[in-house]
Amino acid sequence: MAFVVTSCHQDETVEPPLDPTEDYIFFNTEMASRGELVTEMTGRNFGVMGYEYTGDWNTVKVQAKPNLFNAQTIEWNEASSVHQYTPLKTWKPGYKYTFFGYYPTTGIELSGSEVEGVPYLTYTLPDTPADMKDVMTTVVYDTDNSASNSVGLTFQHRLVA
Repeated sequence: MAFVVTSCHQDETVEPPLDPTEDYIFFNTEMASRGELVTEMTGRNFGVMGYEYTGDWNTVKVQAKPNLFNAQTIEWNEASSVHQYTPLKTWKPGYKYTFFGYYPTTGIELSGSEVEGVPYLTYTLPDTPADMKDVMTTVVYDTDNSASNSVGLTFQHRLVA
C-alpha cells in the first residue's frame, strides 16, 4: 500500500447565519482542493477539540486540556447548509480560544481529555484499501469573537487516500 502526504486549501468559505443577539461559537470551513475523495468540507462532518483560557496559547499549552470541546462532532446540516453542533457554546469576554479540527471522525483515536497540551490523533489504516479515507487537520490559535462569532477552519491533508 502506498500513500502520499500533502497539504492544500482554497479561498472559498461557507458562512453560517449569525444570530446578532447571541455570542454563539460557529464554525465555517474553507474548501480543500484535492482532485478526488475529499474535495471540500461542505457536506462532511468533522471533529473539534477546543480550549478556553486567559493569556496566550504559547503560555498555557503545556497545561491546557480540552475544556470547551472534547472530540465534539460538528455535523453538516443539509437543510440549512451549515455545520452545527449541540449544545451550543458561547464566547466569554476576556477569554482566548484555540481549536484543533480533524477529519474523518471515524477511524481516529484522539488523545484523551486529561492529556495536557496539543492534542494528538492516531489513524488506523483500514484492512481494505477502498475503505481508506483522507485524513485532514486544522488549527486556529488564540482567537476570540472580536471579528465575528465564526471560527474559520482551513483543513490540510495529512494523509491522502
